[in-house]
Order: sequence, then C-alpha cells, then structure tokens
Amino acid sequence: MDTHDTQFEASVVLHKVSKHFSREYTSSSFLRRLVSGYQNYSQIKVLDEVSMRIGKGKIIGIIGDNGSGKSTLLRTIAGVYRADSGSVFTYGKVIYLSGAGYGLKDKLTVRENIYYVCGLMGFSRRFIDAKLYTIVSFCGLWDFVDVKCYQLSRGMISRLNFSIAIHCLAHQNPDIILLDEALFIGGDAFFRREALAKLSYLISCGATVFIASHNLGFIRRYCSWTFWLDKGKIKMKGKSREVICAYLARLSE
Repeated sequence: MDTHDTQFEASVVLHKVSKHFSREYTSSSFLRRLVSGYQNYSQIKVLDEVSMRIGKGKIIGIIGDNGSGKSTLLRTIAGVYRADSGSVFTYGKVIYLSGAGYGLKDKLTVRENIYYVCGLMGFSRRFIDAKLYTIVSFCGLWDFVDVKCYQLSRGMISRLNFSIAIHCLAHQNPDIILLDEALFIGGDAFFRREALAKLSYLISCGATVFIASHNLGFIRRYCSWTFWLDKGKIKMKGKSREVICAYLARLSE
C-alpha cells in the first residue's frame, strides 16, 4: 500500500491525527483547587499523530491491546469524536458498527430501542415496521421484545445491537464501514455462525472496511493490510499475516 502513489484513489486519509482525553483525580479537595487553582486532571494522549491513507475497497485490520486506541481511532474516523489536532478526510458515506451496544437506551424496551436506533439512522417508521420481525427474529429476542434493556444480559444486548445494525446497513449503501469489536457477538454457536456469515457478505460488497478486533483469525482471513496500535501510535503496519505474527510474538515474550 503505497501512500505516495499519485494514482492511489483514497477513501480515508488521516494526517498526524491526535486525540486527548482528560483523566480526573478525585483525591484533591475542592478547597485546595479553589484556593490554589490546582488542576485535578491530566491529559491522556489516546491517539498520537496517526497517519494513514487507505484506498477504496480496501479491507483494513486494526489490532492492539485494550486501551491502545483502536475504538478511538474508528470513532474519530466516523466523526463520533473530533480530532484535537491533525486532519481526517473520508470520501463517501460512513457507517460505524460497534459490538458494545452503542446507542441503545437501558430504560427502553427491545421494541422501543429498535424504533429509536433505526430512527436515529434516518429510517422511517414504515421501514422499521417492515423490518421489526426480521430484526427480532434474527437475534432471538421475541420472548423479551417488551423487556427493558437493562434487564437483559450483555450477550442479548450485543445480539440486539448487531441485528439492528446489520439489517439496516444493506439499505444505506455505505462507502466506508467501521466495525468496532463487532465480532464479539453473544449467543450460541449457530447465532455466531449466522452473524459472521452476514458480516462476511457485508465485507465483500466493495466498501472500504476497517475491522478493529481481538479476533486475529478473522482479521487474517479478511484483511490484506493491518495496523498495530500501541499506546495511540502505529507500532507496525503491513500485510496482515506479518503484523499479526509480530504482535503474537511480542505477547509470548
């Protein structure tokens, strides 16, 4: 992947992108802060001058330990977060899919969450009415369709979130798909197999795809190119097999 090729038609371009979050300390008293002006927080650099230029139709893996910046990177590309410095350019329609139940509301029922999340994605009530049966059936939650989400297990939430997203993506014709730990799917072996089959189909449709995951086997299978993030920096990039081997070798040291 030659980032200097003038014939290279880019889909996603990042140039020295950095992102900070504040870490607050609670041990300092309010009076101390008030009198001295003492700041009880520090800045954590989650992304540190990350640069990449990805061509259209490429399938890119993002690997790294927990806290390495994988989710922050994808959310910055998606526009969920705004970079503190550097520039982010995306060309086409971007869809972000997280396996963590992103966007679901605890105090809404399964049915209400489907209407809520699909509505946020821009779908009409008529469309949601038509998709409701398919979405609930796929995630196997008909017995819980009027149960509030805070009463569901983490696996049920993951299945619901995945089912909503995967059944709506095909109707949005995305140019860029960001899969943030979307492979951590709750449920039995049959559900995981069906879910991975749908993901595989989505990946094969020609969009530019980023997959951030600990599922190295899936990344090795589908991603021709992988970035290894470490403490917000790109530690290594290259062919997926080579990067994954280096990552695993480091873990075994």
